[in-house]
Amino acid sequence: MPREINIEECRAFHSTPSAQTKVLIVGITPGRQQHEAALRVMAEGGGRAQIERRVAFVGTMRTNLCSMLDDIGIARALNVDSSCELFGTPVLASTSAVRDPVYWSDDNSNWTGARIITNPTTRRYIETHLVTELAAVPTALVIPLGKAVVKA
Repeated sequence: MPREINIEECRAFHSTPSAQTKVLIVGITPGRQQHEAALRVMAEGGGRAQIERRVAFVGTMRTNLCSMLDDIGIARALNVDSSCELFGTPVLASTSAVRDPVYWSDDNSNWTGARIITNPTTRRYIETHLVTELAAVPTALVIPLGKAVVKA
């Protein structure tokens, strides 16, 4: 019988998909690095726009993501030198299957598609936030980052 797992939810900022959104990147959930970076930007007096521009997929993940997007022609298609230029603009929105950081009490790194779908808290995020965001941008290119996101 599965044991109960305690989770901790924290607020995070994502860009909001709009009619201008051409690319929607969907991660699994903001991790500790992204959460801490958002808190630093807020402590510096930064607002939502700065958080969106500086925090989405922060660190090596963004570097690798920009390289991948450039390799598949996103920068060329959107007439910019690098896909990294799109972060913080309405053209690129980022979100997560589980929109806010959620830390598992037993293992912060053990995210699986089945775990996300079966947990009532994370399932609520998918059904209320992710579904709404995807419906808001029916013509955007949606890029799911990983198997767990595809399953969600």
